[in-house]
Order: sequence, then C-alpha cells, then structure tokens
Amino acid sequence: MKPRHSLGIERPLSSVWVAAVLLNCGEHRVHQYIEEGKLPLAFDISQPGAARATIRVALPDVLELRRGRKRSGNLAQFMAGALPMRMYRAPEVAWALQCDYDFVYKLVRKKALENVGSYGRYLIPRASIVAFLKKRKIG
Repeated sequence: MKPRHSLGIERPLSSVWVAAVLLNCGEHRVHQYIEEGKLPLAFDISQPGAARATIRVALPDVLELRRGRKRSGNLAQFMAGALPMRMYRAPEVAWALQCDYDFVYKLVRKKALENVGSYGRYLIPRASIVAFLKKRKIG
C-alpha cells in the first residue's frame, strides 16, 4: 500500500498522543483542537461501559492542521478512503483504529462491532465499523 501522506503514515486514525507528537503540542491542546472543530473527525472508540474515553482522530485532519489548513470534516469521504474494503479481519481493524487485537475482540464480544466470521475467525463488515464510528463521533 502506498503511503497517503508525505510522512509515510498510512493509518486512518491516530491516538491523541500521536496527534500531539505530530502537532508538536500536548495532549490537552489536541483535546482543545477537537472541541474547537479544528480536528473535526474525532471518535471515542472505548468499550461500552468504559469509565475512560479512548479518543482517536482522523490522521488526515492532523496532517492538514500541521500544514495550517482546515479540513472539511466530511465523514462519508473519510470513511470511503479509510475503509475501502467490504470485510476486515480483526488485525486490520486494530491497525485502522490504532489499538491492539484484544481491544477489537472485546468490542465484538460487547456487540459494539459485528462478527460474521466462523470457527473463531473474526471477520468484521465495513458497515459495522462505519456504524460504530458514526455512533462514537465526538461533536
């Protein structure tokens, strides 16, 4: 897969910590950018019932803010580019969400993501991931 950005980063989502590193600021400032709408595509991917938020931001938004440009915040366009396939294995979902596999397995067990695989093989439909992220969009 060819990197989509000059930094060579291909993941569609970034943790707040990675965004802070890329923007040369603190995590608190990244949260301010989210609240101000400068990072319009932010999601809380935490497990249902979790006490703490697990925030991810669209990496293209982070890189555009780094360049001093404003992003449109077009969720459908972002999803089309970030999740082009119809089905994803758990490791691919973990890669996209920037989390570990176990986190994805827990999201499936808690019915936050759908599994259509069989015999212990996780296969998660794109529609399930998109619905999850739409429901978890911040702002």
